[in-house]
Amino acid sequence: MNRELTANPLTRPDVVQSFLLTEFITLTRSGAPVCWPVLCEFEAGRIVVSSPYIFPTKARNAQHNSNVAAFFSDPAAAAVPGDYPYVLVQGQAQVFDQDLQANTERFFDGMMRFPKTPGFYKLLMRIPGMMQPYVGYMARIYIEITPERDVVWERGSQPPAAGRAVRPATFTPAPAIQLPDQVAGWLPRYSEPPVLAFIDEQGYPAAARVQATLERDRIRIEGGVSASEGAPASLTYHRVAANMMSNDSFMIRGHFDAPGNLIPEKVVGWQGSEDDRGAGSKKANRMLGEWRKQLTAQLAAEGRPLPKVRPSGK
Repeated sequence: MNRELTANPLTRPDVVQSFLLTEFITLTRSGAPVCWPVLCEFEAGRIVVSSPYIFPTKARNAQHNSNVAAFFSDPAAAAVPGDYPYVLVQGQAQVFDQDLQANTERFFDGMMRFPKTPGFYKLLMRIPGMMQPYVGYMARIYIEITPERDVVWERGSQPPAAGRAVRPATFTPAPAIQLPDQVAGWLPRYSEPPVLAFIDEQGYPAAARVQATLERDRIRIEGGVSASEGAPASLTYHRVAANMMSNDSFMIRGHFDAPGNLIPEKVVGWQGSEDDRGAGSKKANRMLGEWRKQLTAQLAAEGRPLPKVRPSGK
């Protein structure tokens, strides 16, 4: 997926601005790609994502290696339904984690703007102090991505200049695992093909929607991506639910073997589940309470005050 830098790197800014969620890809210290769906905005030419302060992995990855990517591929993640092409944006990340109070207010403002936030939530948010119990979720680290290049291709087709996954010198494949039995039971929940994330020949994360056939010890991949033996990759299944207030997802991390199969090393799940009702569910409220306790303890250990959940006043 090589593409020369251009003065205006976004050939389809309309698509980028239409999406409320992107598959955000960072690189671990070993050089392995990690891909998770996250809410996004487009501000002043930058793609903006965030992560809860208590879950900083994406931000720490971006601080260590600022080469990141944002993939816009899920039609359910668009503000307005449409037949959008795939858009992969590669660029440089800048992490904002110093002013936690300002970041919390920024996220509060974003939730008020977010078109999928339920009306009753917006009413609650206008009551001073009402959202403080949600501080574990709303205290954020922000990541802003300056686009450098993009690749655009139509749905149902392979990416142009078919991508090639390479193995960075820093990466050593981990031992293979057998996929857990329950993984096969998860697959029917996802209507869209999974996202394969990898590292391209220029050292940037890249991604494509692929067809994947899961076996116990390997995954056969079809979709226009070739790979060097030992190249790291991740395969992410996800869907938005509950009016985009819930995100059901899991990821398989691994590496390619010589024939081009993805060899699984680890299965990573998230909080989504088949019966997850999203915002307002007992499960969500329990998790928010746990996150608040975790944030309170972490900030106390760091000698930092707990931020107040409130609008910025701007």
